[in-house]
Amino acid sequence: MGLVFFYVDGHNLYHGAGEGRRWLSLPLLASLILGKLGGELEVAKIHYFTSEYSTKGKAGPKQQTYLRVLAQHKPLVEVHLGRFEPKKRTCNSCNHEQTRPEEKETDVSIGCQMLHDVYNNKHFHTAVLLSGDGDFVPAIRFVDKAKKRAVVLNPRGKNYWRFQEIAPESFPLLPEMYDECLLPDRVKDGEGFLVRPKEW
Repeated sequence: MGLVFFYVDGHNLYHGAGEGRRWLSLPLLASLILGKLGGELEVAKIHYFTSEYSTKGKAGPKQQTYLRVLAQHKPLVEVHLGRFEPKKRTCNSCNHEQTRPEEKETDVSIGCQMLHDVYNNKHFHTAVLLSGDGDFVPAIRFVDKAKKRAVVLNPRGKNYWRFQEIAPESFPLLPEMYDECLLPDRVKDGEGFLVRPKEW
C-alpha cells in the first residue's frame, strides 16, 4: 500500500477556505482527498505549517484554539511553527508607510520536509500539497523528478497552471469539500471544550 504525505500551508488554507469553513478536521479532509485520488493508499502523515500570532492580538487566541484541536490528532497530524517578522510597506499612491507582519520559514520548512520524507520513506507514494503558492513549484518538481506522485490542491478553489504542468492530477479545493470536513462547534480536549471562533 502506498503512503501519502500531506503538506498543509496553514496560512494559505485559512484564507482560501474563508469565513465559516476554517474549523476543519484535517484527518477528514485528507480521507476525502484520498478517496478522490483512488488506488490502494494510506495517509502516513499530515504536516501542518503555520506561523504563530501573538496572543495579545485578536488572531492569536483563535489560532491557539485551533492548534489545540490539531493536537488531538497526534501523531498523525504534526504541527510545524514558523514566525512572523515585521516588514515595512509603502503605499504607491500616498507614500504612507505601514509595518505589517510577514510570515517567515514556512515555505522553506515545507520544501525541506518533502525532501526528508521522499528520501527517508521507502513506501512514499504521493505528496499532497494544500497551497496555491507558486513558490512551491520547485519542491513539487523535485518530487516529480524523484519518480513520486505529486498532487496540489489550491485552497482558493482554482487551478494554478504552473502546478498543472508538473502535477497534472492536481485539482482545486471546492467549498463543498470544506463543508464535508467541518468539526463540531465544540470539541472536547483534556482541559475542557474548545469552542469554534466566530470567523472560523
